[in-house]
Amino acid sequence: MNAMRYNPRRRIAFLVAALLPAAMLTATLTGVVTSRPAAAAEVFEVPSGGVYTVSGHGYGHGRGMSQWGAYGMATVGKTAPEILDFYYPGTQTTSLSNPNVKVLLTRTGGADLTVVAGIGNETVTDAGHANAKTALPTSVGGATVTKWKAERNSSNLLALSGFWSNAWHPFPTTGQLTTPGPLAFSTDSGNLRVLYPDNTQNEYAGTLQAVVDGSIVRGVDVVPMETYLKSVVPKEMPSSWPTAAIQAQSVAARTYAARTLGGAVYDICDSSSCQMYTGVASYDSVGNRTGTETSQANAAITATANQIRTYGGAAIFAQYSSSDGGWTVGGSSPYQVAQADPFDTYSPYHNWTVSLSSSAIQAAYPSIGTLRDVAVNQRDGNGDWGGRVVSLTIDGSSGSTTVTGDSFRAAMGLRSNWFTFGDANVPLPADAGYLHALSPARILDTRDTKTPFGPAETRTVTVAGLGGVPAGAVGAVLNVTVTDTTGASYLTVWPSGISKPGTSNLNWDVAGQTVANLVYTKLGADGDVRIYNNQNNASVIVDVFGYFATADVPGGLGFVPVTPKRVLDTRYSIGGPAAPIPPHGTRTIAVAGDPATGVDAGAEAVMTNLTVTRPTAESYLTMWPAGTAMPATSNINMLPNDTRANAALGVLGAGGLSLYNNLGNSDAIIDVMGEFLPADGVSGQYIGVQPVRLLDTRTPVGAHQRPMAQGETFALPILGRGGVPTTGVRAVALNITAVAPTAPTYVTVWASGIPQPFISNVNAGPGKVVPNLVVTGVGSDGKVALYNNLGSTHLIVDVVGWISG
Repeated sequence: MNAMRYNPRRRIAFLVAALLPAAMLTATLTGVVTSRPAAAAEVFEVPSGGVYTVSGHGYGHGRGMSQWGAYGMATVGKTAPEILDFYYPGTQTTSLSNPNVKVLLTRTGGADLTVVAGIGNETVTDAGHANAKTALPTSVGGATVTKWKAERNSSNLLALSGFWSNAWHPFPTTGQLTTPGPLAFSTDSGNLRVLYPDNTQNEYAGTLQAVVDGSIVRGVDVVPMETYLKSVVPKEMPSSWPTAAIQAQSVAARTYAARTLGGAVYDICDSSSCQMYTGVASYDSVGNRTGTETSQANAAITATANQIRTYGGAAIFAQYSSSDGGWTVGGSSPYQVAQADPFDTYSPYHNWTVSLSSSAIQAAYPSIGTLRDVAVNQRDGNGDWGGRVVSLTIDGSSGSTTVTGDSFRAAMGLRSNWFTFGDANVPLPADAGYLHALSPARILDTRDTKTPFGPAETRTVTVAGLGGVPAGAVGAVLNVTVTDTTGASYLTVWPSGISKPGTSNLNWDVAGQTVANLVYTKLGADGDVRIYNNQNNASVIVDVFGYFATADVPGGLGFVPVTPKRVLDTRYSIGGPAAPIPPHGTRTIAVAGDPATGVDAGAEAVMTNLTVTRPTAESYLTMWPAGTAMPATSNINMLPNDTRANAALGVLGAGGLSLYNNLGNSDAIIDVMGEFLPADGVSGQYIGVQPVRLLDTRTPVGAHQRPMAQGETFALPILGRGGVPTTGVRAVALNITAVAPTAPTYVTVWASGIPQPFISNVNAGPGKVVPNLVVTGVGSDGKVALYNNLGSTHLIVDVVGWISG
């Protein structure tokens, strides 16, 4: 199963009432038609088309552990104890012996409990008669017994029967066993099967009890805790997820169950109202068996054996849900805190948008008549739009009703109660576009015409209509290279039709350098860009790797940032053997769907940072889709003993990415910054801006008026600056330049608020000027983090565009 598409079951809270004000509880329970509040914070009238766009965050109630947040924390290297400390702060790890858990089988609860016969040597124990034990035969009078039934009779007692000779018979035949119960079925094989009315079966470990509960017979599986978890954990979290996340899920599930122990009839149920539990295996109506347990889940359970989380000596209420949307929900206990969760951004439900018709609202609340508007009265105060909806009023022609946000969520089938009416994303401009990757093609090489760029020269370069870029494209991904340089200079690339910005894309500091950089750029209305060379002469080469087209053009890919991760390092056996790539050698790296990379199996391309180090000859590297013909282009050029980086758009082939080295031996590093998934029509679109400088540590721009010190991290505000809006931003495209470092160093860029990843984006030697494009997620605080490794260095950050989300 593709983990990134999996939807873990959400936990339905048992204590919602305890967390709500009394007035809200009354509205929830009664649904009373009330008068409209005198004033409402947010009023949303019915749109002209009768359909609301509802935008939201998260999936589930948001209390305790976010399962996708645990995935995110594990992906960035956090351990299970660190995950549990974050989501259940102030709790301790305590050892619990392996007690039995009484699990209510919710598919029972009728007139009887039916157990398949002949699964080993079966017995039944009668608690109503001093635990008398009766052996259950495999045959009676020569006829094979196929099933046993504990049935409630007219005296509200349990009566035992067996099925043989195509009929039910009292058992024992000499005097049927009747008892107030419970009756407990067990077998020396260890497992028993319950037969359900639809002829499906579930196989359970432990003992199966039939219990009279009022007017019905309930089935209860009495099973050791550690065995119980072997069914729960793989049902609650994909076994393909990182080990630390599954271990955290094991402790949370064990703790959740431990808190319920001591129930009169049962401790916990087997559905999503408690924890999902299907026993050892399920059988369909024709007998096909599907096992529940997985080796990964069993290993995580064993690694955390007997561990629970406690507070004040008692097992905590270890709630968890699929996705908290970026902010956990507080509760009445000290460990139930409301806090920002930067790790939940891995969730596909972190942001969501659905359509909701006024007719659907009217159908759910018929007393209001014709819907007029919906008013949000109260939110919890945490996160976007003021947080989760606590109370809202639905107003119609016949009256109004006030309900909780959670009850409205349930009635409308929304993913969570953190929502707003209207598209929460910034209305996208007409030139927003999805990526369409291309086989790399050269669209300009001034060496062919022997016309290098001169000092202070600007040229218009046509992009649309060349290299596979269609007319109407709104942006392009270009790899721009300078060579035959006669002295230090820089290039600026920008869309035609606007004035030259005060930014740069490529910098070089000595004659003879060959330097490349990936360029994200908006295209002018005529499909052109302009390129400016500051001083001296340089030949310019432009290769096109893709273009951006509006959402109505099919086949586009949307960008999803991931926590940056190293997927290849030929020096250290990351992604393959620890050996440099030889001359004319190729290295292929599997990327999508590999848990080690964090890239979704459905990804069709990745944004990477490609670094070369320790080359023994002047050479170049080419990246292309594995399994296809290598293009006649390059991604990075290097001199002997160079260490330099260049962003690279990696289109994924059947085997991932292939990397070719032309001459000499060279080590190579690939860091993944994000993935491209099939377009969803809203998020992941690139919006190019007129390039703007957001930081220059040599000047007051960016409020860091000194070089970055060794080991320093600086959080640079992004949202609301340089044409980037304050909301609806998933990622940002930046050109980062290191200027005159005092020692060989590297710069790392990532979304603020999460731990620093083990990657680099810019590598620069002492006194050098080195740029690189970085496409990175933006933190929940609206910032990106910048880190300098060694010495001190000035940094320049120019924004060239942003990605919707």
